[in-house]
Amino acid sequence: MVVEGAAVADSYFGPFIQNLNIASGSVAPTPTQIAAGVANVAKKLNLTFNNIGGNTETITLTISLNGATARRVAQVMLDPGERWEVCGFPVNLTDVIYAQTTDAGSVDYLVSLAGENQPQTMTTFDNAGRVKTAPYILEQMDAITG
Repeated sequence: MVVEGAAVADSYFGPFIQNLNIASGSVAPTPTQIAAGVANVAKKLNLTFNNIGGNTETITLTISLNGATARRVAQVMLDPGERWEVCGFPVNLTDVIYAQTTDAGSVDYLVSLAGENQPQTMTTFDNAGRVKTAPYILEQMDAITG
């Protein structure tokens, strides 16, 4: 069945479709790059970490600005089944984000592009999906990224 105008709609909307998820995997027990600057302009990223293991995991997030020494941005402890979201994380082209956890293969991550006006927030969710910590502006990130 051909829908009238389908070709027009596909050609109109096609150029605007992009891959919003830019990285995913498991966090390593040593500081490992999970994301870097995107394209040739500053961007905001959303970072999601899920504890899929059976133990409490400590996750450390660091950033290297323009090739400088990596500095800690945040560190959280997640019980099994809990999720940590860092939204609106600003990065430049030459910035690199690193993550580290207690046990290999216990924490999965997903990095996606954030909206231009996405505020900087950090929220932890319990294993039922309820907010465990209230969202708040990441003052540490402001101090590091300006």
